[in-house]
Amino acid sequence: MKYHDLYRTLRDAYRDGESRIAGVSIAREFFVSPRRFRHVEFEPTAVSRAGVPTIGAETRLDVADDEIAENRNVMYVTVRPDGECGDDVVLLLHGLNEKWWTKYLPWAQRIATATKRPVVLVPIAFHMDRSPAEWSTPRLMAAVSRRRREFYEGLSESSLANAALSTRLEQHPARLFWSGLQSYNDVVHIVNRIRAGKDHSIRRCDGIDFFGYSIGVLLAQVLLMTDPHGMFADSRLFAFCGGAVMTGMNPVSRYIMDGHAYSALRRYFLEHDLAETRAALPAAMIDTPEGIAFTGMLGGELFRAEREAAMRAL
Repeated sequence: MKYHDLYRTLRDAYRDGESRIAGVSIAREFFVSPRRFRHVEFEPTAVSRAGVPTIGAETRLDVADDEIAENRNVMYVTVRPDGECGDDVVLLLHGLNEKWWTKYLPWAQRIATATKRPVVLVPIAFHMDRSPAEWSTPRLMAAVSRRRREFYEGLSESSLANAALSTRLEQHPARLFWSGLQSYNDVVHIVNRIRAGKDHSIRRCDGIDFFGYSIGVLLAQVLLMTDPHGMFADSRLFAFCGGAVMTGMNPVSRYIMDGHAYSALRRYFLEHDLAETRAALPAAMIDTPEGIAFTGMLGGELFRAEREAAMRAL
């Protein structure tokens, strides 16, 4: 089957709720995210006080993060090959600003059938089905993008596809870290859930490996660098189109974020001296193992030695 035929077959089967197609079984699993970060409630930062355009209540872009029920009620997808199946599981971690699993279904099908291992598609916080439908509504997001272009003269790469993420990261750049931390804990929870036999389609799990794409590589790197509870000591990572520190990335794209949002991220995370950076960042970024790993991956001098030592060890 040609790639686009496979894509359409899997897309239609997934949307119709079919469970077996193209040599795999597709299942949906549900849980409530175990961590709720009340300190991520929207508070205008110095960046946003400089002037983020008013968005409007109907977009739900000004809602406090902890009040977004879609993000707490998590659905992840398992793709299991037909026939004999190995006891190791592959966690597939997607890219930034993704709203639908359809693009990743052919990837998961190929990995599952070629390795004879179940593949678990893990949704990052506020992505996929964890984001409000309004953030993917063309009419609403086109209006947000238009407002941003009117407000910021010369704004680059603004589109309806990146309007929600651009607005939210500019409002509160630390959301990049807090959503990553929630995703980190959700991965740990999913692995514990599978190993406890609570996943209906995966009966046994001896080992965990990662297939990371784009920002999903960064999440996998932080998990491997910190190895919570020793659960990833033997894990491996396939890094696809990712892995660089933040200073080596350029996410400005009509499909990811606009230029003003990226400038806000750089100002918040990177454009300080070491003392200023320590003072500006949330405490969790400089006093927890996962925070130190994430901060090191920003690419500045803070925790550079720790990052390089961890990478050498891996």
